[in-house]
Amino acid sequence: MINKRSFSKACLPVACFLFIISGFLGCKKADSPEPVPDKKKIDSVVAPVFAQEVYSETTDLLNIFVKYKLLVPETETGIIYNTDSLSLTTDVGKNAVGSKLNQGYVCYIKLEAPIAKFRVWYKLYYKNSVGNRIYSKIYRHDIEDFHVRNKYVMRGLAIDNNYGNELLINYEKGQYGPFDNSLCVLSPNKSVNFSRYKVTINGIQVPLGKTVNSLMTTELTQLIYDVPETIALGLAKVEFYDLGKLVSSTEIVIIDGGLFDKILHPVADNSYGDYFVHNNELYTYFNPWTEHNPPSNAKFYKWSPLSKVWTKLPNPPNSRLSNHHAAQSLNGIIYFAPSTEDDGNNYPFMYKEVLWSFNPEDNTWVKNVLFSTADPIKIRTVVFGDCFVYQGKIYCIVNVYKGGSVDYEMDMYNPADKSWKKFIDLPNNDNTIVHQAVVNNGKPYLLISKTAYQLGTGNVTRNEFSEIDIDSKTLIKKSWIPDVGVFVPNLASHKGKLYAYGGGDGQYSAVYSSLSAVYDTAGDKWSPASAPGFYTAWASQTGGFFVSMNDQLYVGLGVDRYVISSKVQTNSSIYRLSLK
Repeated sequence: MINKRSFSKACLPVACFLFIISGFLGCKKADSPEPVPDKKKIDSVVAPVFAQEVYSETTDLLNIFVKYKLLVPETETGIIYNTDSLSLTTDVGKNAVGSKLNQGYVCYIKLEAPIAKFRVWYKLYYKNSVGNRIYSKIYRHDIEDFHVRNKYVMRGLAIDNNYGNELLINYEKGQYGPFDNSLCVLSPNKSVNFSRYKVTINGIQVPLGKTVNSLMTTELTQLIYDVPETIALGLAKVEFYDLGKLVSSTEIVIIDGGLFDKILHPVADNSYGDYFVHNNELYTYFNPWTEHNPPSNAKFYKWSPLSKVWTKLPNPPNSRLSNHHAAQSLNGIIYFAPSTEDDGNNYPFMYKEVLWSFNPEDNTWVKNVLFSTADPIKIRTVVFGDCFVYQGKIYCIVNVYKGGSVDYEMDMYNPADKSWKKFIDLPNNDNTIVHQAVVNNGKPYLLISKTAYQLGTGNVTRNEFSEIDIDSKTLIKKSWIPDVGVFVPNLASHKGKLYAYGGGDGQYSAVYSSLSAVYDTAGDKWSPASAPGFYTAWASQTGGFFVSMNDQLYVGLGVDRYVISSKVQTNSSIYRLSLK
């Protein structure tokens, strides 16, 4: 098989001879007493006046562009092509007009799969001032039975390659196309055993992840190959072997960032659960409770990133836990965000705010009642949000609903004396949706998501980012990413840096968020946290988690708004994430 970038410019002797003969007959017909109508002007076969260089290249297996220059004035130029060379001698084929390009012209050949013998023949033409068409010689373009689809290749899993036609990269809105994760090779073959092919990157064989039908309208097969993270970044050479024979090589660029180590959670529907890290192991608690009844199917698991083993843990007895990213590890004990209890619709009723703790050493649960009342006037409806640990105390963000209004505050729990009290008020306005908090380098930070109505555009999301000064009980406003608003972006502290990733739909994207950014605490500035070709941050958009564990970043679970065909739209997988 001839490489697609090699190009035979040889003239076919038989075709040229037939050209001359047809031209001679055409001239005689033109001299006939009976004039020829204008719409059937006779083509001239005099020596063509094309520049010597004619370059053709396959762009995506079935699309070829041909670049050329003319040395004479013209009224029209174009191409005629076919997969049968002899048909061109009688002008049987498809036509395409030429377009101006860098003082020259370009024509596009669009074919349909499958291609017979993977070859196409074409000849160029121009019309002179009197309307006669002047042809070039016949060229042959050889097409390989595969084509490397993407030049920029993200190290990652081939199984997660396809995301549709639009591919937002990061908040700089760079765009490379829909094949930026793993190496995608297009092939018109349908029935062959693809194990006959071998693909190497810099001499290292890469495994075939999957084969799927092409997203294109033509009948192509996508061969999608894993790109291990051990392959060096930068320029790389892809070599393609068919039955052990090297048939072609292509240069690509390996870029960093991506999803690795896809792990399936034991519970398929686990969005909006509680996810946290203790002793470098991931704990997940999913609690599909109803309004007044304790859960009957709560699921509590832990997962080791070293052994890749899931371990089922005992649920708390006859109670429900808050479904928030709020459990915290302190002095070997795991504390869950407070939850509320009442006795249903019976009056007078007892209202409680309770805090559950879990000891991983002996798998025991302890309940501590923080607040209790039977007085309906004193009852408040509380939704507990994010929590963080700072200097031996647990700070929880609380949404308090009372008397038809919503108050936002931060409450503090001291495990030493089991005290629970209000710490500070938080910004309180109607368009605040949710607060998130994380501690990085010994300093707590708060991210607020808000909705803001704009005439004609509907609800969009705005974010405010602040440092929490515990001593002065104030918020110190910090910068946020310009022109970016996402609903509940995930925050994580990793190796001394603060990262924002993902988040639900809002101003930034109508379908999904592709936010991936890192915060410079010294310069108070956000920057892209991934390479220019980083693909959409669809994993764990809302709900789900984004945590640092065992010197790695992990992301997953939650709601995946990109799964358009799914009613549930939950992502039950966990990934190791590579960011810079």
